[in-house]
Amino acid sequence: MHRNLLLAVSVTALALSGPAGARDLSSLVPADIKEKGYIEVVTDPSFGPPWNYHPGTDQTVYEGIDPDIAKGISERLGVEIRFVSLAFAGIVPAIRAGRYDMVMVGMTTTEERTKVIDLVDYAVDSNAILVQAGNPLAIKSPQDLCGKTASAVIGSAQFAILQEVSAGCDKPITISTFPAKSDAFLQVETKRADATIDGYIVSGYLSGNGTFASKGIEAVFTKDFAGKPLGIGLAKEKAALRDAVAAAIDDMIADGTYTKIFAKWGTADMALKKAEINNFQLGKK
Repeated sequence: MHRNLLLAVSVTALALSGPAGARDLSSLVPADIKEKGYIEVVTDPSFGPPWNYHPGTDQTVYEGIDPDIAKGISERLGVEIRFVSLAFAGIVPAIRAGRYDMVMVGMTTTEERTKVIDLVDYAVDSNAILVQAGNPLAIKSPQDLCGKTASAVIGSAQFAILQEVSAGCDKPITISTFPAKSDAFLQVETKRADATIDGYIVSGYLSGNGTFASKGIEAVFTKDFAGKPLGIGLAKEKAALRDAVAAAIDDMIADGTYTKIFAKWGTADMALKKAEINNFQLGKK
């Protein structure tokens, strides 16, 4: 379902009083943001934990890596951060159109995306193949998906991966697309699809907390997927805000806040030593 809910969330509470050791980077905030008084961030909470999700029925409450990172950015730049919920397929067009200031949704930094928006890389991720519990089709690699059915989120990096793998198959993959990650998961859960692909970070988290087991889903972790950066996206016209956000993340890395956030969500090995900008090669061997 398409959602567009403007929500001021709890990450704004400490905007003007950062943690001990955090640098005051408010001088980097562009004038239009200072005048408005907040940074409007678009996300898709249906992508679920650990990136950004509603932990309960109250849709004004967000939890995950992105809200925690957003809180750190808010504290250092001295402005509120407000989240807007939107279906994933509409996010990049909305950023390009200037409807929102930036996107935080664990979005993969790809060469194609860096041509139309800027991305501040803030993590490295890979992928895993999600199959039915017990892996009845013995799927061990992307090539094992040839001739099988797979689900994917429209416009996602995983959809592009499935298309690329399918192009090299003797018998192509039958790919069904959906607006939300939960829909792609449901296809595997209900055995209407043989598999889907999702990020390594998400797959590890949901495997570890028992969510996949409860849905009859199993994650297949393979070295066949190259590491890819994840970025916070902004319109090309918002270079000043982009640089301010990168500086805030670098400060979080320097004072240890950043590492603590990723460790809290069980993904410390995916953290970076420096915020990169549009480095879609980041993480590749």
